[in-house]
Amino acid sequence: MFCGTCGARIPDGSTFCPHCGARTVAASAPGPAHAAPRQAPGGAVGWAAGKINEMAGGSDQVELRFGNFFDAVFRRHSPGEADVLFSVGSPTTTPSITRVSRTWPHPWIYSRVFLVLLVAFVGLWILSSYFENPNGLPGLMFVGALLVPFSVTVFFFETNVPRNLGFARVIEIFFVGGVLSLLCIYPLDALLPGSGVGDFGPALLTGIIEELAKVAAIVVFVKRIGERNYVLTGLLVGAAVGAGFAAFETAGYIFNQGFLGGLGFTWDRMLDSMMDVTLLRAALAIGGHVVWAAAEGGALALADRGTGFSLSHLASRPFLVFLGISILLHALWDTYPLPLLDDVEIWDGVTLKYVLLIVIAWMAIAVLLHRGINEVNQLSAAALRAQREAPREPGAAPRPPRV
Repeated sequence: MFCGTCGARIPDGSTFCPHCGARTVAASAPGPAHAAPRQAPGGAVGWAAGKINEMAGGSDQVELRFGNFFDAVFRRHSPGEADVLFSVGSPTTTPSITRVSRTWPHPWIYSRVFLVLLVAFVGLWILSSYFENPNGLPGLMFVGALLVPFSVTVFFFETNVPRNLGFARVIEIFFVGGVLSLLCIYPLDALLPGSGVGDFGPALLTGIIEELAKVAAIVVFVKRIGERNYVLTGLLVGAAVGAGFAAFETAGYIFNQGFLGGLGFTWDRMLDSMMDVTLLRAALAIGGHVVWAAAEGGALALADRGTGFSLSHLASRPFLVFLGISILLHALWDTYPLPLLDDVEIWDGVTLKYVLLIVIAWMAIAVLLHRGINEVNQLSAAALRAQREAPREPGAAPRPPRV
């Protein structure tokens, strides 16, 4: 079995994880399903999440466990814990469905990845700013563009509790899927001319084109998985595609601002201009392309239900609901100014509009995480029942007692 807190492989029936000390599912929740107690949704956020779930065909109460996203970040972790978590996805390291963690995950490695990239970014900024070394600029642009999107991808890697997708494949999806989705924009743009930013109409076309481009790349990789498409795995595939899209796009914006738009600038002014774009897009990346694409990938997997990918899933209710949410959020993101919402600036360039759109996007993600955890619980419980009810061969050793 695997620890639901740190993801480490631990002996079956363990009461506590020997790596992080957390109490295990087997100890904390008796019975075959080991379901964690439900938390009642609260306030407007809980109500909105319930409505999103209802529109996507769900009927149960949505658990909101945003605290799980951060509670393990500040704990002390051994160096081996990350190695264990990244060593998944192969035939020998992918657990059976009966052995995966069936509680809400407690990701933390994404914060360490963010810090590593941040240290590299600061070092490259010092090289470029204080020493005025132009060799640091390409790295500064790409690491700055990578900082948040790649960290969010690692977050979704940690929440993929089936552990059926190795990190090498995630890297492949990030790079190839990101470029593929960018290339898919051009034929779609030719079919749907008139996209742009500013007015809602052109912004809506931009949302349709770019989200469909990412969906095209997601479909390629979902089909390549070649097995049941878990909702949590679909979230990861979508996030990796969206992160690649976001990183390459942001790197392009930084280059345009610093060089193409900065001809005639002094070195300091050029670097300041590049940093403005880098920091603004890093702050907003937490709720942009990565999250929109993750919702699309999770919704596509939600339509799977164990049948394997089919083009008919693109017309399913769950997928169309979350695709519509992503397109609408994207359109509003590119529409400006929005009365009142764009008038309230929280930080340099970050307005109330962006904050609200980010919150809504993560409510959609919370719904899909909820549905994904429920899917794992149901499949695990069904597999355990099948094991218990399977006839034993004569002379076979008795089954171990349930824990």
